[in-house]
Amino acid sequence: MTDTEELIKAALAKAANRAPHPGQIINALAKPRRRRRSLLVVVIGAAVVTAAITVPIAFRQSAEPVLPAPPATTQPTPPPAVTAFPMRYTVTGLPPGFVERSRSADLDGGGQARSWSTDKDWSIHLAVHTPRSPVWSSVTRKGAEQILVGGAPGWVAGPSTGGFINVVFMPDQDTAIVVQASGGPDIRERAIKAANSVRPDGVAVVGQELSFGTLPAGLSRIRVSIQGSSPATGEAWTDASTTTDSGPPAIQARVVPRNATKLNGWNVVVPTPDGREIELVYSGGSQLSEPQARQIAEDMKVGPKPDFSWLGK
Repeated sequence: MTDTEELIKAALAKAANRAPHPGQIINALAKPRRRRRSLLVVVIGAAVVTAAITVPIAFRQSAEPVLPAPPATTQPTPPPAVTAFPMRYTVTGLPPGFVERSRSADLDGGGQARSWSTDKDWSIHLAVHTPRSPVWSSVTRKGAEQILVGGAPGWVAGPSTGGFINVVFMPDQDTAIVVQASGGPDIRERAIKAANSVRPDGVAVVGQELSFGTLPAGLSRIRVSIQGSSPATGEAWTDASTTTDSGPPAIQARVVPRNATKLNGWNVVVPTPDGREIELVYSGGSQLSEPQARQIAEDMKVGPKPDFSWLGK
């Protein structure tokens, strides 16, 4: 063997010693197909470059280090599912004694609602509608008594004394806000004052504890709600309706303790892994059979318990 061949042999031996460990290539082959090409190019490319540059380096007797191949990247973590939905508006001018009792939100952005009341059942309700709401056309039908609410066009509907009264106004062409006052004296004054105190919120949220896995065709309007007089009495509901139904939802579901009193009527109950139960209530108009309703309940997913701390405040 000539001296040149001896030098080449020695250079290749050094290259083999400096090349990345074969375990990197084996691990790369075990990765998903989308990652194989980039990792193998890096690892094999490093070995080829090392071999290519080491032969001339060997002739110069250089001791320059060879950088190792970069580590393989990992798959990005998927974002968590949304389980709390910000409330768009709130009433800032509540009379003394009024505390919040409920929040709800359509997941398609069609509408939201909040309510405050007293121990005497005097109440103020706030509803926010967009063109996706099934009641948009009726809500935006202007009443006879025109007023300005915070500089926005509005109108008054309903009796001026007794019963209830609605004040409707539109801060923009895609938002209609309804403030309803009921119970007690001076409901007209209370409704107009509350409407003029409506402000954007975005901080308060309504949480979702249950989500549907499967639903019959047509029941695509999902609403989540929380109601109660205090955190101890709070209940979280998830409802399903048609996109055109403005009446009671076709399906309502909640998570309850195993020994809790169930609602009367069309309902099914299935256990959850944590020892509680899902109670699903379905109306006769939903045209669901009992086995179908039970399958819907069994396919539901239970998420973290929502925040009830705002109830009664």
